[in-house]
Amino acid sequence: MTERDTDIEFDFFDEPETEEATERVRTPRRPPPRGPRRPVRPPQGFIPMLRLAGLIAFLILAVMAMFNATLTLPGIAGFILTIGAAVDANVLINERIREEIRRGRRLIDAVETGYREAFRAIFDANVTHVISAAIMAYFGSGPVRGFAVVLMIGVVTSVFTAVYFTRMLVALWLRRARPRALHI
Repeated sequence: MTERDTDIEFDFFDEPETEEATERVRTPRRPPPRGPRRPVRPPQGFIPMLRLAGLIAFLILAVMAMFNATLTLPGIAGFILTIGAAVDANVLINERIREEIRRGRRLIDAVETGYREAFRAIFDANVTHVISAAIMAYFGSGPVRGFAVVLMIGVVTSVFTAVYFTRMLVALWLRRARPRALHI
């Protein structure tokens, strides 16, 4: 079959649009502009969030192993949603602490108030997750139930690690290191 033997027609493109798209495909891309090179680094506070997401992932897998549960594709989706919610919780906590520092509070007071204020929003969001997961687990079957179970396990471990475990670690660090400023 040669290229002259085929004819493809599309009703949703007119002639000028087709020619423009063909030209864009045929023309090679231009090289990126040369300029001063700057290192690309993640934003401050992002690496600890990734470590926490890894800890949460480990805890979810540990709880699933205790119940001899298998991880299916819907379970992986619940797993990913849980990690996203955990990162969101840490962003909320960091932003609340940052707000309290901007208001002029002492560092220890800012951290304590930041965790306390962020807890309300984190709790509300995760209660919503648990309610919807419980409904899916009750009415669903097979993959839907698997997704719901992983989501519920993940939400519980996420709230525990984000609110209580990291709070304990930050308090220990503040007492030992006694930093003058906190760069979040």
